[in-house]
Amino acid sequence: MRTRTRTGVGVIGAVAGVAALVGGVVGGVFAGVSNAAPSAGPSTGAYRIVNGAGGLCLTVPG
Repeated sequence: MRTRTRTGVGVIGAVAGVAALVGGVVGGVFAGVSNAAPSAGPSTGAYRIVNGAGGLCLTVPG
């Protein structure tokens, strides 16, 4: 009968890779997230995501 031991090295590496990918996408593409004005968004408490590279503005209901 064979037994296997599982180490967390592969899992930690995968999590670090995903975190680096997400950090690169968010840091490189999106300039920031700010509170949108009630008149500019669909509802009060909406969030505005601004794409610094292309000038795209996405308003997400809060």
